[in-house]
Amino acid sequence: DRIILIDTADYRLARRFIPEEKLTLIFHGIDPIPFLPRSDARAFFSERIGPITADTLLLGANAELTKNKGLDYLIDAIGQIKLKAKDLRLKTIVMGEGEERQHLQEKIHQCGLGDTIFLIGFVPDARKYLRALDLFVLPSIKEGLPYALIEAAAAGLPIVASRVGGIPDIIQNEKSGLIVPPRDPTALAEAMQKLLTDRMHATRLGSMARDAAFRSFRIDAMIANTLSLYGAHF
Repeated sequence: DRIILIDTADYRLARRFIPEEKLTLIFHGIDPIPFLPRSDARAFFSERIGPITADTLLLGANAELTKNKGLDYLIDAIGQIKLKAKDLRLKTIVMGEGEERQHLQEKIHQCGLGDTIFLIGFVPDARKYLRALDLFVLPSIKEGLPYALIEAAAAGLPIVASRVGGIPDIIQNEKSGLIVPPRDPTALAEAMQKLLTDRMHATRLGSMARDAAFRSFRIDAMIANTLSLYGAHF
């Protein structure tokens, strides 16, 4: 009788063929996250990828290793940054597992990025390590309303993500992060390099992302809105 949509893009699409009175938009919500201090979180990653120095810029993605996450484009973008900004000390961590592991690992090797991009596999409760990062990246080609991105915003991280699915519900371009077209490694590289080299701008966007996350994606609001819908219906 009623359909809950979790992002604006799907809500707008559903209105084309489902009566609007049957549709309700309710965003995901998250509860408070026990983030580890930055030093402890970086020590955790250092145990998995080797030394992380004070001047290392640590990029990260928490994503399954599937085609939908667009990690091929992230590898290409990192390669472009390495060519253009040789003075940046970069390391990129991808937390997650999936059927694309072998393909992605081979591409990393072929691009000569084995000392820069690390696929560290599934990390239990990965969100608590987010404050180790200097930049969070989600280059997806298909999404709903990704919890990983909401959690990165709640951590106050600068974010670069692609304009697909519900990502624009979480990140407003140049207000709480940077949004780029999907499948565009050059645009992705330019956005990442912009935030890696302009740390004041990056910090400002991260702060706005954190405020937006706590304002719009609270677990209590999600529960209340869902219960209200069921109560009104029955």
